[in-house]
Amino acid sequence: MIADRYPGFGATFDIGHAHHSDIPPVRFIEVLGNRINAVHLHDNNGVSDEHLALGKGSLDLSSGFVKELNRCLSSCNGRCSTYVFEMKTLPDFVSSKEYFALL
Repeated sequence: MIADRYPGFGATFDIGHAHHSDIPPVRFIEVLGNRINAVHLHDNNGVSDEHLALGKGSLDLSSGFVKELNRCLSSCNGRCSTYVFEMKTLPDFVSSKEYFALL
């Protein structure tokens, strides 16, 4: 893996992009591990990058995603400190923040 050859190499994990790739988001976290430097959070219907509010698409965040993300990020030595709600509107941002707080 390229990351193994470059110790400073990191990645942005974008859950919306992962969702429409047909690869479970948890698998991305397992592979990227503590190389995740930033997390982009948004929803879609699994077909295109719609940047919907969390809970408004078909992304299932209750399927162990948050638990796996917390496990991974607890071992990243503070490297992952950026979380981005990546929506198109302020109301979608607010609703996503509230949705995520309930997970």
